[in-house]
Amino acid sequence: MKTRNIVIATLCAVTLSLGFAFTSFAGIDPGTGIVNSKHDMRAYATLNGGSADQFGRVCAYCHTPHHAIEDINADYMPLWSRSVTAETFIEYGSGTIDGSVVDDPVAGPSRLCMGCHDGAVAIDAYYGQPGTATMVEGDAFLEIGVGLGGDLTNDHPIGFDYPTVAGLDNEINDDTATFAGGVQVADVLFDDGLGNNIMTCSTCHDVHNSSGVVDGWFLYGYQQDSNFCITCHDK
Repeated sequence: MKTRNIVIATLCAVTLSLGFAFTSFAGIDPGTGIVNSKHDMRAYATLNGGSADQFGRVCAYCHTPHHAIEDINADYMPLWSRSVTAETFIEYGSGTIDGSVVDDPVAGPSRLCMGCHDGAVAIDAYYGQPGTATMVEGDAFLEIGVGLGGDLTNDHPIGFDYPTVAGLDNEINDDTATFAGGVQVADVLFDDGLGNNIMTCSTCHDVHNSSGVVDGWFLYGYQQDSNFCITCHDK
């Protein structure tokens, strides 16, 4: 991925275990942006003892134009306004994988996603505030935990160099493969500056709901006939 084309990972808080059914966002059109999408953090900030943003801002929950946070645990910080999880993550492992994590399983945008998806950082912890919301989540179907307690062993692998794996496995398409919305895999890999083009959370998910394809999970492709999966997997 070209770093300039990375889809900036906003806080990846999904809904059910925070008290909202997914149907609460029914009717939100794909490609219409972050406002009123499932990543509009205003919908969750007041849950579980949290506080709403005093100005009704949306972007502020993740980004700030000034005084951005710097963190040694992260290698990708797009004017971030939140604390970054310091969790150590254990990656997915299987004998079917022709590759391994380059350095950090949550390299690039993935660590920012884990700020919500591992339950370590309160929803309303931003702009220098520690936050008062108590995170409530699990790691089961329809719950938001995908790295709960640092456990990524039951989730799709990330953190590996995609071109390397594609070169070793004839059932993985190369990075010229294109999702249904027209986004090429190469453009949503994370360039770590060391010659690696790493698969991250935002290789699959358009967290800002801007692609026009999203069908409920911020995906770059459609799930019908597993179209999304076979963009990369040659099955």
